[in-house]
Amino acid sequence: MNTQAKIVWGVSPLEKGARPPSKALESISKVFAGLHPEIQPVTVVPAGLLKHGDKEDVWKEIAATIYRNLEQKIKGHKVSNLLPARLLRVEGSASSDTVACLIQFALEEGADVIAVDSHNRKGLEKIFMGSFAETLVLQSPLPVLVFNPRTQTPTKLKRILYPTDFSEASHEVFMRIAKLAAKLNVPIYLFHKLYFARPELVGMPFVFPAIAKESIKEVKQAFLDKGKEWADHAKGFGVRVKVHLDTQPGPALDEILKTIKRMGGSTLVAMASQSGPVKSVLLGSLTRQILRHSTCPVVVLHAEQESRIKEFLVGAENFAYSYSAHPLIR
Repeated sequence: MNTQAKIVWGVSPLEKGARPPSKALESISKVFAGLHPEIQPVTVVPAGLLKHGDKEDVWKEIAATIYRNLEQKIKGHKVSNLLPARLLRVEGSASSDTVACLIQFALEEGADVIAVDSHNRKGLEKIFMGSFAETLVLQSPLPVLVFNPRTQTPTKLKRILYPTDFSEASHEVFMRIAKLAAKLNVPIYLFHKLYFARPELVGMPFVFPAIAKESIKEVKQAFLDKGKEWADHAKGFGVRVKVHLDTQPGPALDEILKTIKRMGGSTLVAMASQSGPVKSVLLGSLTRQILRHSTCPVVVLHAEQESRIKEFLVGAENFAYSYSAHPLIR
């Protein structure tokens, strides 16, 4: 990230009228307080949702109403470096069209992060902030900061929690998190879930080979050594890392959510995106559940960010910018 981060904040066009100060806006400013972020509110409006035959002046009237609602949401917020609201028009109506438009705008504006609310909605509204948020996390080459209805507004960021499987892709993301932690002046809490096979009674008699205590110790020590290696890498950025190996029975999700609850709202949860051939189809189950249930803000990062940016821009050219993110109001 640069010395001053630029955050593109995607705001739903369906929330009408005046609202209380946005928790998301407050959280963005708190999370990145050390970077003095510029926050750019943006709403993307799918023109494809309008009925065929609607005249351009009707569209402009609808757009003007949405823009007024957008400005009303941010009016009076005492957040420094809050930029004027922007309204973008995309010709399609699918969630992927809206997502691509927002990403293209963020890249053109040189944004460091895209922030978005996930309201777990249904029906038409899910197009914007339900499946929209998950599609954005999947497709965006830039880090995506997500807030769900349970997200607490941090008073001051104290740490970054990073659950990891210690894979190569996860390490690449970890190094980017270490750079961010250095600029935010916070430590990293590295979380890894250890699983050991446990016997289940399915009939009598049954045979279950006991796991030698020495073997368990060896496995734990191997992961502790890996954690120490990662911590040494982070030291190069002046960042402290605490390694936690969880050996409790139960799903990783439950233990991560317990850890988040114990740490409180002063934590930023960082997740590495799902990799592999299914990444364009499904969002990783663990990441999806963390996004939906975490009481702390969650930032999702992709490995190989630069190559993903190039890939996205090439795809945009192949579409001939059919979803061009041109502003209606500057």
